[in-house]
This record gives sequence, structure tokens and C-alpha cells, in this order.
Amino acid sequence: MTEEMQDGGALSSITDDVIIACHRRMSDIEAEEEKAKGVLKGVRDRKKNMRNEFKGYGITLGVFDQARKDLLKDEDEVRAELAERGRYLTAMKSPLGHQFDLFADTDKTPQDERWYQQGFNAYLTGQALEDNPHAAGDTGRAHWDRGFTEAHQQACNGFMAMDGPGDEVEPGADNNAANDADQELEAA
Repeated sequence: MTEEMQDGGALSSITDDVIIACHRRMSDIEAEEEKAKGVLKGVRDRKKNMRNEFKGYGITLGVFDQARKDLLKDEDEVRAELAERGRYLTAMKSPLGHQFDLFADTDKTPQDERWYQQGFNAYLTGQALEDNPHAAGDTGRAHWDRGFTEAHQQACNGFMAMDGPGDEVEPGADNNAANDADQELEAA
């Protein structure tokens, strides 16, 4: 046992074994931290390379990033943000601000398909089925649930259609969750 002076001047009764054990534990966690830093650096490098690849496809990364953030928002929230941006541009005397109504909703997709797509995108962005923004009994809830469950099924089956999320899952796949959502929709 060592006896050393502590900050307050009192003698310490901490044993060498305790000090060594604490040192080892701290060294282990620091080594783990360094390993994690290396893994994180690798992930960041892959992400950077992927973004450069996307730029090669002609994707404007800032717009792409904003679109991905918008996936997590309700479409009314996105519209409100666009309107607010237009108001700011108008106040800043930008000609674009006066033409911002050109960006008004021109999507002619039926509402039920939009709700389906929102549910599908919710699954892809890591949300839970319980995150459905529509109240129980609301028509939008069944469409959102159907989109969510179909995205889940496709991911579980290792099949994600390249033509769009409305494509069917592989033949023979278990469609029970999607069928349940369809039945809920018919009942609504």
C-alpha cells in the first residue's frame, strides 16, 4: 500500500492494485476509443467517396441532402418552408422571390399514393411504424402503414425495386403485413 499526499494534504490509502486496475481499465477504453476513431474515419472516407460518385452522376449534393432531410418532414411543413423562403427572397428584392409561385405544388399524384410514399420513405429513413402521423381511423393512416410495411417486406426479402417503391415484392414473398394494411384501407 502506498501513502501519498492528496490535494487536500490527507494521506491516501489507495492500494497499488486499485491504481493499476484503474490504469488498465482506462487504457482499455482509450484503446477502444482509438479503434472506434479508425472505424469512423473509414466510414467517413467511404461516405466522401460515395458523395463524389453521386456528383459524377450529376446529382447536386446540397439539393440531394435537403431532399433527404425533407423525407423526414410532413409535406405541409416542406411547403411552408418553401413559401417562407420565397418570402425572404421577395424581401431581399430577388426576382426569383416574385416568381416563387412557380414552385407551387404541381404534383398531380393522388393523395393516397402520397401517403403511401410517405410511409415507404419513413421506413427507409429508420422511423418506426408507430411514427405514423395520421390518427387511428384516418384514411391516410392505412395508406402510410401500407407503404411502411411494403418497404419493410422488400428490405427483409433483400429486394428493393429500382423502378420505384410502388413495385411489388418478389413473387412468393410473405405479403401479410401489406395485406393487413390493405384490409385496414378497405375498412376505412
